[in-house]
Amino acid sequence: MNFKTKIFLSLLAVSMFLSIGILIGTYFVVRNYINDEFFSRYNSLGNVVANMFHQMGKVSDQVNKNAVTILKTISKFSAIPSNRDLSLLANQVGIQGFYVINKDGKFIRSSDLPLKKQKNSLFSYCAGYRNLVDGTLNQAVTPIIPSYPYGIPSKFIMIPNANRNMILEAGVHLSYIGQILHNSVEYNKNIISIGLFSPNGYMLGFISSDGKFTQGEDKISVSALSGNYIKSKTVVFNFKIPANVGYCCECKIKDVQNLTSGRYYYILQMTVSKKPLMQALHNLRKDFLFLFIIALIISFVISSYLSKKLVARINKMNQVIDDIIYTGNLKRTVDIGKTQDELSVLADRFNTMIAKLEVFRLKDIEYEKIKGIEKISKQVAHDVRSPLTALEMVFKRIPKMEESKWIIVRDSLNHIRDITNNLDKGNFILDRSDLLWLTQIAVLLESVISERRIAFSNLSMKIENDFSPDQYAFFVNVVPVEMKRILTNIVNNACEAIVSTDMRVSISLKKSENKIVIVISDNGAGIPTNLFSSLFIRGFTTKEKGSGLGLVHAKEKLEEWRGAITVKPNVDRGVSVFITLPLQSPPQWFVENLILFENTEVVCVDDSIEIFHAWKERINSINKHVVMIYCESKEKLTAFLHEKNETIKTYFVDYEFSGKNYSGIDLMNMILLRKNKNDRLFLVTSRSNEIAIHCFCEENNIQIIPKYFAFKIALEVIA
Repeated sequence: MNFKTKIFLSLLAVSMFLSIGILIGTYFVVRNYINDEFFSRYNSLGNVVANMFHQMGKVSDQVNKNAVTILKTISKFSAIPSNRDLSLLANQVGIQGFYVINKDGKFIRSSDLPLKKQKNSLFSYCAGYRNLVDGTLNQAVTPIIPSYPYGIPSKFIMIPNANRNMILEAGVHLSYIGQILHNSVEYNKNIISIGLFSPNGYMLGFISSDGKFTQGEDKISVSALSGNYIKSKTVVFNFKIPANVGYCCECKIKDVQNLTSGRYYYILQMTVSKKPLMQALHNLRKDFLFLFIIALIISFVISSYLSKKLVARINKMNQVIDDIIYTGNLKRTVDIGKTQDELSVLADRFNTMIAKLEVFRLKDIEYEKIKGIEKISKQVAHDVRSPLTALEMVFKRIPKMEESKWIIVRDSLNHIRDITNNLDKGNFILDRSDLLWLTQIAVLLESVISERRIAFSNLSMKIENDFSPDQYAFFVNVVPVEMKRILTNIVNNACEAIVSTDMRVSISLKKSENKIVIVISDNGAGIPTNLFSSLFIRGFTTKEKGSGLGLVHAKEKLEEWRGAITVKPNVDRGVSVFITLPLQSPPQWFVENLILFENTEVVCVDDSIEIFHAWKERINSINKHVVMIYCESKEKLTAFLHEKNETIKTYFVDYEFSGKNYSGIDLMNMILLRKNKNDRLFLVTSRSNEIAIHCFCEENNIQIIPKYFAFKIALEVIA
């Protein structure tokens, strides 16, 4: 198997593996969506129908109640109407019938059924109905039950008359059951059957897709009315509908109840054909088979093209090498294009090697015999085979190469780890984090304040500061890590000392002659006057779990740096800590005033478009003729640098790029290789106090703008 075939098969295997993986994953997502949409559609339809039954139950109960109330009012002021009058009244109020029962439970009036057919006593259906005349019960309402003697699903309400010597009853036949079921089947032809059942499976109404409606003929298994389940060609949905009454007294006699506890309910059962679902899934499989064939063809074409493209350059090199081997012509060179890849590098090195060999050969001709020339030729052949072997091994590994994913995670409390990560990349010099270094104190304070605000975010704590632009020019000679530890400890003490609801810590920075003064004040409980003299004694503490070492360590370090620390009580409450340090001249990388020129291009290299817009708004508010250019990534910057443009440029480069395996230092190195003589470079970073960054910027004449200072810095555009 030749090399070209190996590359082709490798590329084809990788592309097919990815295509199949994507297609299978997408297939299962779409299939689940189709299934979910099918079940969701019929669950929604079932819930709508169930709600219609529930609402209609409320309406029928209200109609019955209004009707029987009318009858009670009539009976209060006159004799009980005759059966004929009751029938007329029932038609007028829209119910099936009125019934009057005496104290013994015997029917003495009936508007729709002859009294001789009313064989049963009312109390034989439910003994509890006696409480309507003998007790305190004011109303008895039934759920849907079969009427006597026709078995038509109906609802009844019973109340006592004004003297509690008779029971007045109204009933309504529920014709809406058939109407709702029939409309449901008409609305969706995929419904095979739909029915309303009592808890024990008694059929209150059932209709199939052919429109046949039945009531009370059969009783189905209670287990068949529980949950949703799938059969071979159908899906059965069951919906529980709460009744408007909690308990049915006569349901057991009429064989429509199997409840021993809980509220009464009905069950709506809907049987749906799976045919549309199966057809949709079948179409989905056909579509994905077609997509698979298309992916196979595309993968074959691309793999074939790439394998030819890659091997063509190797074949060109082989031809030149073979020509050199067999002719001894060391003036031949390999030209496979300037693509800056491994093959191009190998070709350049090969050409360099051949050129040097040619020089050596010309010099050696004068001194060596033909035997020497033969030896050199054999050595050339040997040297050429070695890089070819290495090249073949490289290409064998290409299909297995994985893209490196490396995210630089900032740890504001551990700068040594950040420096180690950069040492691994070879960007910076050796760590000097334990040495005195020129530090921008306002930036260090901003970092501490930001961290402490997060640390105490669960409290109503206000940590206040407002550094002016000129205070960012204050530099001190300290060990940055130690100074940050001292400031963090003092701010923590201030925050922990506050016990009031109005918790406030203020941090200010000022200049006093040739020194800077940091003032950290709180409105806490304060310190007794007699204890101030003991604050800097090792082991002394005012905190329950304190070590008594924090302020002692701060005093020792600050004095070592020719500074001082004092603690004084505030006028009202709380204390203030004063830290003084000698003021140093700003380093060469510091930018106090930012001056731009109207004819320059400002290039913002940042992965945040908001930062670019902030720069643009601020610069263009001063001068709209400054051209703003945005590069959000290394790739965009590379493309921009390859453009032939002699315009003077000002670069604002961010240091951190989220989720990328490069930093602003890497991008600065790219710019340094291609920048014009008068271009200016600014590194915009919140890590401006890091020693390694200082060294890089000073070495390459790059200026640093701390992010905290970026939008406070004085800005001027010169025409």
